[in-house]
Amino acid sequence: LLTPSRYWPCNVHIIGKDIVWFHAVIWPCILFSCGVDLPKSIFAHGFVLAADGTKMSKSKPETFVDPIEALKKHDPDMIRYYLSREPIYGDDFPFDEKMLIQIGNADLANKLGNLVNRACGLCGRYCDSKVPKEGRVVFDFVNVIAGEATLNQALIQDKRLENLSILAASQTKDKDALTEDGVGQVLDELAELGFEYIVCDSPAGIERGATMALHFADHAVIVTNPEVSSVRDSDRILGILQSKSKRAKEGGKVHEHLLITRYDPVRVENGEMLSKEDVCDILAVKLIGVIPESKAVLKASNTGAPVILDQDSDAGLAYSDSVARFLGEDRPMRFVTPRKQGLLSRILGGGD
Repeated sequence: LLTPSRYWPCNVHIIGKDIVWFHAVIWPCILFSCGVDLPKSIFAHGFVLAADGTKMSKSKPETFVDPIEALKKHDPDMIRYYLSREPIYGDDFPFDEKMLIQIGNADLANKLGNLVNRACGLCGRYCDSKVPKEGRVVFDFVNVIAGEATLNQALIQDKRLENLSILAASQTKDKDALTEDGVGQVLDELAELGFEYIVCDSPAGIERGATMALHFADHAVIVTNPEVSSVRDSDRILGILQSKSKRAKEGGKVHEHLLITRYDPVRVENGEMLSKEDVCDILAVKLIGVIPESKAVLKASNTGAPVILDQDSDAGLAYSDSVARFLGEDRPMRFVTPRKQGLLSRILGGGD
């Protein structure tokens, strides 16, 4: 105790809230009398409760949360993220395994995982699957608005589709550099160049890039996962569309379409995921497509090839159906019910 080590004195002494008196009064007196430095601060955390809010008790083993067993069942990073995201420091915290799984899927797999997949996909598609030192992107949207480059200089031609080009958004400059006049001017120039569809892709955030993406929209495709947090974000962005878009300010309305991704009919049937009917009821937007959970999407992201070009996969076909419905075709909604598998498929495992 008297020998200084790398662990003591500590910057923060973390204790349970029920033993504050001992560790804030008695323990410092003991340390002081022994000539040992005191901790710089004391942090008292709340109790970790059972999922139903019941306090853990030695007489009720069913209320226990075994951290070793939890680590065996779930990825450590998922547990770390859950414990850093959910508890309000100082308050009691119910450890809910279902919420752990839901947040892990919604935030880590869907949001952050999707970000990594998109970045890898763009790198593969436009940079020969190599992380460039300066990047193939020489000029971006902000450079065009600022007059530092022409639109033709900033546009990047897709290697597979002759009529598809990408205009990169700036990830290094302040999003306040985006102005309504500047964005509107660039969109008008793109239209003059003959682009029939101009797709402004943006996450459901509230920064200026997102508001600029939706401001000039004629149509909005709301992409959501059948998870509560994702649907909540989509509902918020719908509110912004209906109040802050150019059409809304002029008394008109943006045509809204709903696209549900990462849909698993089996999990829906088991009550582990929102159904497409649930999502449509919450958002009240016309559904144009349901993209099933598919390994083909991950493969496409890793190879940099759009999954819609993979017409042998359920996901590729579902995206094709969604585009056709957006363009006015009437197509049946596929891949929304559990696939019936034969004995051999159930033994060997099915799905793409």
